[in-house]
Amino acid sequence: MIEYKIFKKEEILENFDSLMKFYGEQYDSGYDVALKNSSHVCCCIKDGVVVGACRVMTDHCSQTFIVDLIVDEKERKNGIGRRIMQDAIKCVLELDTYFNSISTDPNSPWLKDFYESLGFVQEKNNFVLSYPKK
Repeated sequence: MIEYKIFKKEEILENFDSLMKFYGEQYDSGYDVALKNSSHVCCCIKDGVVVGACRVMTDHCSQTFIVDLIVDEKERKNGIGRRIMQDAIKCVLELDTYFNSISTDPNSPWLKDFYESLGFVQEKNNFVLSYPKK
């Protein structure tokens, strides 16, 4: 069974162990602090295991960033990353900040079309969400 969840800050702490198990395989130590400082985590859970996620970070005033979109290698090309990003964009729009962008690996040029198909516009080394502020 596949389910998509959007965890707010309090829920991130409640689900911290399962999120760290997923992200911990991708990042070195210290990532626990980054995870705890996220405003939202959008994720895909398959059979009780996180198989994809991204974090949303904001100052709740002017800027929001979507970072660390990762989908388990075995689960890629099934629409999981797209759905996670759609949930993240929903969070960004609800936060109603002025500058919304995504941080992505510059060594992954194949992601350009993916992010642009979701409404992002590339500006130098960043992808900026082109949706209008409410």
